[in-house]
Amino acid sequence: MHIEKLPSIEHPLVNRFYKAQGSKMRARGQHQVWVLRDPDICCALCLEPVAEGFWLTSLCTALERRQQGLARQLLQACLTAGNRPVWLFCSPEVAPLYQACGFKFTEQLPHALGQRLQRYQRHKRLLAMQCTSL
Repeated sequence: MHIEKLPSIEHPLVNRFYKAQGSKMRARGQHQVWVLRDPDICCALCLEPVAEGFWLTSLCTALERRQQGLARQLLQACLTAGNRPVWLFCSPEVAPLYQACGFKFTEQLPHALGQRLQRYQRHKRLLAMQCTSL
């Protein structure tokens, strides 16, 4: 297995991966995109720069590779490589995965993320989490 941060020119590979998984997630130009390959992409995540850190906008594991710890491996490698806080929004059902990776529940968000969370919470139940270091 190999974990790497993709250059922008390779973001379409991740978008094809997301689409193949039936996900509406997409890598955008400003995102840092990280993948785990074995040998093909089997897990991917996107980080959007925000305030003094990043917002984890997506994390997806190939359907046939779930429950193998790949998302945790990728997330921990990404968090170790960065030296800035990472925030995310998640449903209560997946919060334990993020807690196992060092994330904690938070109400302290950068202004832009706080506003976004309020909008999103009108339609679904989401929790805010943050990881500052491993």
